[in-house]
Amino acid sequence: MILTQAELAALIHGALSVEQDDEGYLIPHRMTEKQREFYKPREKAYARACATPNVRLAFQTDADAFSIDYRITYGIKCFFDLFVDGALVWHCGDVLEGGGKGTFHFDLPEGTHDVVLYLPYLARASLANLTVPDGATVTPLPWRPTMLLLGDSITQGAVASYPSNTYANRLCDMLGFDAVNQAVSGEIFRPDMIDGELGFSPEIVTVAYGTNDFAKCESAEEVTENATEYYRRVRATFPEAKLFSILPIWCAGHGKLRPAGSFSSVRQIIRTAAEAVGATVIDTLNFVPHLPEFFYDQRLHPNDLGFLHYASGLYAAMLPHLKKD
Repeated sequence: MILTQAELAALIHGALSVEQDDEGYLIPHRMTEKQREFYKPREKAYARACATPNVRLAFQTDADAFSIDYRITYGIKCFFDLFVDGALVWHCGDVLEGGGKGTFHFDLPEGTHDVVLYLPYLARASLANLTVPDGATVTPLPWRPTMLLLGDSITQGAVASYPSNTYANRLCDMLGFDAVNQAVSGEIFRPDMIDGELGFSPEIVTVAYGTNDFAKCESAEEVTENATEYYRRVRATFPEAKLFSILPIWCAGHGKLRPAGSFSSVRQIIRTAAEAVGATVIDTLNFVPHLPEFFYDQRLHPNDLGFLHYASGLYAAMLPHLKKD
């Protein structure tokens, strides 16, 4: 039995919309059409904006097996994780030059199980033809978006080997919140990417930029202008949301002086802009150990172990602000 496109679309979490292409694949979009148009003039940024961080397939089934077709575009890192009843049971880690297509087949234990398939964070995975034995049931697991994550490559997930280990996925899973991740690798504070027409009102918004602003911006004034306007727009767009400002983590070479100033001065600019709109500021400088073994590139992007530390630190810092009175 092959699920209909509507039935398959109902299983997709983490996307604002789902589009069917001419070949019958379902394309999850975590960005609005307006946001995709904003990124389209910049090829790399657009490709990253089309990727599927925090997007997953989530359902309950009594099937003893299932298969699904996938297609990878807009990226080369094809990383998938499959969880059954909360346990990681399968991982695919591959690099596909120019994308590719394939079919995954999975055997499941006897009984009824919760199944979650995490999609790649630096490539776009489109899905089609979810197939189960005739007579099996497939029921969507509940999904209600609660969090909106904004940021750069680290929030997008770069460069974890397991998509389920990105800090964004782990943090949301630890908190028990559903999320839409609109981070784009390589980005700085760009106020024009903010769009309030998401189809839901986030209860929590996290903003995590700064490392690229430190490296790329031409002056402290540029960082100040961008960050100040960004936080102003986020607060105006989501006035009821609990807003968290996540300051940049430690990185090797942070002691260098850049045109934008020192790393610490850029972090202070961000803090000031965030506090001006009432955001809760989280200082993450010591969340990831200051050792190259915790970074994929030995200097900037956490690896899976580094992300575990990062997510744990954020969880502990955020939780007191999220507890109900």
